[in-house]
Order: sequence, then structure tokens, then C-alpha cells
Amino acid sequence: MPKKTLRTGQFTRIFTPVELSIESSGLPKTGRVFYVHSGTGANADGRGTVDAPFATGAYAVGKCVASKGDVIYAMPGHAETLTAKITLSVAGVSLIGLGTGRSRAALTVGAAAIDGIDITAANCRVSNLHFPAGGTGVTARINIDAADAEVDNCSFLCGANDLLTITLTANGLRAYVHDNVAEVTANGPDSWIKIESASAHGLLIHGNHGNGMNDTNAWDDAFIHSAVAHLACEVIGNVNSYGA
Repeated sequence: MPKKTLRTGQFTRIFTPVELSIESSGLPKTGRVFYVHSGTGANADGRGTVDAPFATGAYAVGKCVASKGDVIYAMPGHAETLTAKITLSVAGVSLIGLGTGRSRAALTVGAAAIDGIDITAANCRVSNLHFPAGGTGVTARINIDAADAEVDNCSFLCGANDLLTITLTANGLRAYVHDNVAEVTANGPDSWIKIESASAHGLLIHGNHGNGMNDTNAWDDAFIHSAVAHLACEVIGNVNSYGA
């Protein structure tokens, strides 16, 4: 891949075009940046760069340091079928897909009784990823079990096995879930978001779009579902076709 040089302070660093685009985006970065790609990456031999990415998201998380603002970029074409969950257990880490549409990184939760991504540390973000329909036994694609998580601009295909896509536990305080798209592709899904505890306060669920496919296959419970009352739970601007 062709490279360009960019002088940063007193040092000169060699950047690939992808890295240069990110570095020049104007977005503040205080931590390390890692790249993953299932086709060209390797965990043991990779460096987490564009030219030598890691192969899996879980391995990249293990290289992050808490509360430094580390970012993991899943490159276009990256595709993982998860039989073990990705645990965001390092505070302040962002897992962000690069690319647009279906060229974005795709995470398929395989035939295993797991949450695909389990957010267990505060201030983590999952953004711009595509989630194809999951396998048998999937408990959720994303489980939010820590405070101040953000899930945004992802797309979800919800098949017969995807009873729940995003779950929020009592620890998921002040979660911000926005600008995602969810589409039912087969009869089965109960809800896209399920808020599991009355203790999950301060939630912001904004601007998400759901498509329940048709009257037969629509969400069994609701697009956004909770059976309990919450304090300061703001559900605004969400649109759903078919199902409550």
C-alpha cells in the first residue's frame, strides 16, 4: 500500500492512506490506534497497523490500556464469526468499523449461547459495524453491562435466532444508543433492545430505525422493550415499521 509522510511535532512518521485519512480527520485521539482484518491480519505476528493488522477484535482489546482513549478500527471487509464473545473489559475503548454499507466490518454471532460483544467496562463505544443474523442460542449481539456505553450507526439483521439484539443490565447506566438500523429477516425476534432492570437509569435511545418485516414476523414484544419503570429514560425519535 502506498505511504505518505506526515511530520508530527519533532518527529516524522510514515502513514498509509487509510491512516493518514484518520489522522487528518480532526478527531481528537489520546490513545493508541489498532487495526483488525480477518483476511490479512494475524494476532501473534501482527502489529495492529494497517499493513500488519490483528486478526480479531478480542485480541486487539487485550492490547488496549484503560482510560487512555484507545481505538480499534475494524477494516472494510473484516468478517468474524464469533463463537466466543468480544469482551470490552478495558475502560474507554472504542471498537469502530471502517467503510460504508455492507462493506463495513461484519460480526456474526455464531451458534453459541453468548453475547457477541459484552461491554463490561465504562465509557466504551461500538460504532459503524454490521451484524448479520446470528446462529442458534445467541443471547444478544451486544450486552451493555457497564456505565456510559455508546452504540451508534450500526446495522443489524435480526433472524430467527436473534430473539434479543441489544440488552441493557442494571449496570448499563447512561447508555447512549442512537442512529442504528435493525431489520427483521425471519420470524423469531422478541425485541431489538431489551432493558432488563429498573436500575438502568439515565438512558438515551435516540433516532434508531426498525423494520419488523411484516405483521407475522414483527417484533414479538416491541422494537424497544422494558417491563419496568425507569428514571430519566429518554426514548425519542425512534421509528419502527411493523410491530410495536
